[in-house]
Amino acid sequence: MSGYLPHLNELLKESGSPKHFKNVIGITLVTGFGVGLVVDGKLVIGDNSNGGEGWLLRDVIANNCNVEEHISLAAIKRIYAEEAGVAIDNDLQPKDIYAIGMGEKDGNRVAALQAFSK
Repeated sequence: MSGYLPHLNELLKESGSPKHFKNVIGITLVTGFGVGLVVDGKLVIGDNSNGGEGWLLRDVIANNCNVEEHISLAAIKRIYAEEAGVAIDNDLQPKDIYAIGMGEKDGNRVAALQAFSK
């Protein structure tokens, strides 16, 4: 219930709107895929503290894995390696793959573009 939501509610109040939000879905897309749910001002914890475990959602592209396997830092590295036909290079980071795709760095540009496209 911090971050942008209180600011948004304040803007609504200042504009005279009767709306006030107390339900929110927060999504993080960094090293993996995280989801947080707040309903009626309370964090949804769920069973075993996993109320918003979005990373466990079924992947619609590859239905034999979780969605995080396609939208994480590791996924970008894995897909680049698969498309380029090379071993995964742990020193090669997604920002490097992005630079390859933009033609700013040497590497397999087509594979880099596919890594982000997929």
